[in-house]
Amino acid sequence: MLATAAFRIADAFELDGVDAIREWELLAELIVHTGQDPNWRTRPSILDQLRGWHAAPAAKQKLSSRMHA
Repeated sequence: MLATAAFRIADAFELDGVDAIREWELLAELIVHTGQDPNWRTRPSILDQLRGWHAAPAAKQKLSSRMHA
């Protein structure tokens, strides 16, 4: 994802003021949105846990709703 946005990120370094703030906010939203793994399980693997990665809160909510259904 970052490689795809590299030129846009480089251009953002050239901006100042409100234009810079707006572009960095858009880039942050883009990176967060496209950086999410749609195949993430509700429970991280052992390797993921060793890396310190945790399941997203939405995944935990989905799991709890299935358990109570």
